Amino acid sequence: MKELVMFDLDGTLVETGPGILDALRKTFWEKGMEPPAEEILHRFIGPPLTESFHLFAGIAKEQLATMVDTFRKHYQQDGIYRGGPYPGMVETLASLGSRVSLAVATAKPQESAEIVLQYFGLRDYFDVVVGSDLATGLMGKEQIMVKVLAQYPLLHVSKAMMVGDRSFDIEAARSLGMDSVGALYGYGQLDEFAMATYCIEKPSELPEIVWSKKPKEKEYLTHEE
Repeated sequence: MKELVMFDLDGTLVETGPGILDALRKTFWEKGMEPPAEEILHRFIGPPLTESFHLFAGIAKEQLATMVDTFRKHYQQDGIYRGGPYPGMVETLASLGSRVSLAVATAKPQESAEIVLQYFGLRDYFDVVVGSDLATGLMGKEQIMVKVLAQYPLLHVSKAMMVGDRSFDIEAARSLGMDSVGALYGYGQLDEFAMATYCIEKPSELPEIVWSKKPKEKEYLTHEE
């Protein structure tokens, strides 16, 4: 049984895609650029924005800061309030939170993460929320997860688990020696979960994994509808 479960935010706790995608389109239009194809835009959801603008849209490094600032302007105006928790997420958090500690580890800026969690009624389920911070250089998912773990100095890393919908979540957990759960219902592609310890198709499958006392190499949970 785990004692700490960390969650990514976008695409794992909350379906924030509609607001993020709209803000991205407005960012490219404001800068006189045609937005990338939809399948490319979806890849922006999850990783740090500076990395996404550079890798997925070829934005020059000297232009990244202004692109990020423009995105945040549009996202804060209304995009941040679009979306909602995934079906069954509230019930899952309530169940897990009665027995283990819960935390958020997200590449979303700290302030935005707090706003989203509060707005959608999820903040009270989490003991710790850590987001990215440009001012301090806290950007990478592994760095963010390390900061979460630092809040639990007596916890052995083997008792922690990361739940996320992108390869960055899985790779960071693996690097830190943690089990990981790939959220198949989120924005990642199936091949991003090759190294995940487990995969789930809906939030309600998570407690069974957290309570398990038997380590498993890989588990794809599927249920007949």
